[in-house]
Amino acid sequence: MIQTMSDGFSDAAGWSGFAPDPAFASTGPHGHRGRMRDRLLDRGAAGLADYEILEMLFFFGIARRDTKPLAKAVMNHFGSLAAALTAPPAALLSVPGVTPLCVDAIALVQAASRRLADAEARETRILNDWPPLRAYLREAAPVAARLVLYLDSKNRLLEAEAQQAETQDAAAVRQILKRALDVHATALLLVSARAEAATGDADFLARLRQAGGAVSVGVHDHVLWDGAEIFSMTKNRFML
Repeated sequence: MIQTMSDGFSDAAGWSGFAPDPAFASTGPHGHRGRMRDRLLDRGAAGLADYEILEMLFFFGIARRDTKPLAKAVMNHFGSLAAALTAPPAALLSVPGVTPLCVDAIALVQAASRRLADAEARETRILNDWPPLRAYLREAAPVAARLVLYLDSKNRLLEAEAQQAETQDAAAVRQILKRALDVHATALLLVSARAEAATGDADFLARLRQAGGAVSVGVHDHVLWDGAEIFSMTKNRFML
């Protein structure tokens, strides 16, 4: 919830207009802009209030004026930082004091957000069926011994961990589940590169499932991958 801003005005409805502040050097008489940049570098964006993020963006569009009142006015007008950053140019320019360069600065944020979202969508692998799993394994590096795929509740791949030695003792179970908790996985998929399953694989899978159940981490399957086809241990090594 946006709190009421108070810097000589109450809100968008009761504010009569933007009165330019007296011009001052870009860093301000007391180095205000420089201090904000230092705070951003020291603490990251979490160290800034929502209106301060807008205030710094407006540095690019307003060179020699205090941008805090304008940032608060924009926040009051749109109701939130998210609404301000996604507002169309015409809506932004309707707020007194917002310049075309201010709009350009926000447009860059919008473009960067879209690029990041597109990149995340491209990089996210959803392994919810055999065809996407087969496609992923074909693209991935050859499996040395055992590959552990850590998945979230929607079967999105969080991490792939290659294990050089396919140990099947209690320490291996603990190692796999510890990593699952570290990456917040809710499910696992084991992949082996061997042509035939060892006799102990079924027991190891059962022990891993039992231990995983205690920490709410499911084990989907242990599959064998020969570089072309997938064989499921759960489905009695039926070719998939």
